[in-house]
Amino acid sequence: MARRGASQAAAGHAGTGTAAEPLSTSQWALKRYARFTSSGGAPSSWEVFESSLEKGFLSLMIVESGHFLISQGGTTLLARQECVGMPSNCL
Repeated sequence: MARRGASQAAAGHAGTGTAAEPLSTSQWALKRYARFTSSGGAPSSWEVFESSLEKGFLSLMIVESGHFLISQGGTTLLARQECVGMPSNCL
């Protein structure tokens, strides 16, 4: 249960994510992931990614270095260093 909460907190920090269930001790399946985008003077909006058979399934993975990755199929949507269980590694 604690891992599921950690994945929701991490996903919420990067965008909004909805955790489904743990795939392993450091990887979770996501139902959806959204990130706030803006480009120059264009209006800002949310870009929403949904897990699907056609586009691939979303997953959140925390690697040993403290980075977390959100990917869909073979595409990395987010790679970020965060303070996930390793405060001594925080910048």
